[in-house]
Amino acid sequence: MGTKAETRPAPSSKSQKAFEPTPPPTSTRVPLRLAMSLLILFVAAAVLAWWNRYLAVTNDAWHYFFGQQILAGKVPYKDFYLFIPPLYPLKNLFLIALFGNHLIVPHVAAIAEIMLLAAVLIAWISRAFPLLESAVGATTTMALYIFSMNEEPLGGLHQEAIFFPVLAGWAASSALRSRAPATFVLAGLFAGLSLLDKQTSGVATIACLAPS
Repeated sequence: MGTKAETRPAPSSKSQKAFEPTPPPTSTRVPLRLAMSLLILFVAAAVLAWWNRYLAVTNDAWHYFFGQQILAGKVPYKDFYLFIPPLYPLKNLFLIALFGNHLIVPHVAAIAEIMLLAAVLIAWISRAFPLLESAVGATTTMALYIFSMNEEPLGGLHQEAIFFPVLAGWAASSALRSRAPATFVLAGLFAGLSLLDKQTSGVATIACLAPS
């Protein structure tokens, strides 16, 4: 008695496609980019009122002066008193050396940092919430942050205290999602820069990221 060989139908193209990873649709990226662009424009319009802000003898003037002193050859912690880690004065040193001794330079640099913060913030929040709620939350956050600065120019220690911690949190979130080694290195880099910029926010950033 002969036996018939069993034949199985070849898997259809539909079943093969079900197991293939698909990239995120571009339809979800376009609204995010649009919301990001609108938020950046809002931030740009909000900071225009700071174009004629004075730089009095405040916390911010000290650090600009510290950058001038380092550029003149003096050593921080030895030749003059410095009560924070050296990254912010070194940043002012770099800006003065590159663009000249003009107070508008750190102001423009701070505007660029705030625009970057706005873009990172809405991209980060939109991972957990719908885009509309994310846009409202990010816009409200940036508005409260910008309009609460009544006595300082934009380029100040408070700006520095949140810049790298926010970038570190966003990079850590990206690392946990993608598991790519480069994103873990980026999160560690931003966390280290947070500690070199301001000790309190730096320690808090590292303490928050350590469990992850």
